[in-house]
Amino acid sequence: MRRSPHASTLRATDRALPLVTALALALAGCTADEPAAPPDRPADVAGTVDRDDRGPRLVDASDPYYEGMALLSASTVVLDADGGRVDGDALDDGDVVEAWADVCAESFPVQCQVLAVRRSPRMASCVRSKPPSEAGCVATVQRAENHGSISRRGR
Repeated sequence: MRRSPHASTLRATDRALPLVTALALALAGCTADEPAAPPDRPADVAGTVDRDDRGPRLVDASDPYYEGMALLSASTVVLDADGGRVDGDALDDGDVVEAWADVCAESFPVQCQVLAVRRSPRMASCVRSKPPSEAGCVATVQRAENHGSISRRGR
């Protein structure tokens, strides 16, 4: 019985094809799970960042359900006020943020899969207006001053 000179090439191809297919599927799965940043819907909650030994959490929440919620989970996307991605360490005490949550476990504080956190662009406009022009800005600026994240000299 005589072997074809292409027999070893066919065997190598037969082995390589499933490996390449599995690798392509694995890589496609990695990018498909990445969440949109932020999701294309209004934020679930807004509030102020309070850092403790466990990391940043939400205080002064616009919805009391989210009061005390941890802001960072394994896949949380953190954005600055302009929408650029930043590290979770960029969230400072007193930052005003918006958060998008997914599945939440009923507990106190609530434990949610936080999809995205964005520093509120409204905070920047509140700090720039002297004196703050709307009631929400007054409360926002006062909370930030209390946390020490801004200083409003000459007010």
